[in-house]
Formats: sequence, C-alpha cells, structure tokens
Amino acid sequence: LTPVDVALCPAEEILPRSVSCNTQLCGDFKWDAGDWGPCSAECGGGVQQRQITCWNVTSGLEVDTVFCEDYLPEEPPETEQACNTARCAPAVRWATSA
Repeated sequence: LTPVDVALCPAEEILPRSVSCNTQLCGDFKWDAGDWGPCSAECGGGVQQRQITCWNVTSGLEVDTVFCEDYLPEEPPETEQACNTARCAPAVRWATSA
C-alpha cells in the first residue's frame, strides 16, 4: 500500500482518527456526609461544619466530587448548619449594699 493525500480519498472512506469508547459510567456514586464538627459559639448562634465526599460505590473508593456533581440528580448535603442559636444569658453583676 502506498500512502496518498487524504484529499484524494472519497469522504465516506475516510476513517476517523479517534473513536470514543467505554463511555459508560464506571460504577455508582453517592454523597457521604461526615460528622458535624463543634459549634463555633456556646450561645447566640454559631456554625457547625462537616466534610462532604463523593464515593464510587462499585469500587469502594473516594473519588473527586465532580463525579457526584455530574451524575447524581440530588444536590450534595449541606456543609454548614446553625447551632446553639439560643440567646446568651445576660452578664450578671453582683452588687453589695453599704
């Protein structure tokens, strides 16, 4: 066989240079929410935070969150929540009478 200029070939006989393959997902994915951390305030309103990760259920491995973001219909769990929202007790000042 002798190579020829591609322009001399009929368009229907030109093979693509690359073809997509194995385009299906490699497993199922799920969000995983860690435990809530400590509250940032004892009273008056604080914030708790937690780590959110994405897991490939099939392989049992943690994967980049882009997989869960792209392939799961639900939003990731919240990473922050309010805590200790009760008002703080007023400061007590002792006074003595003379």
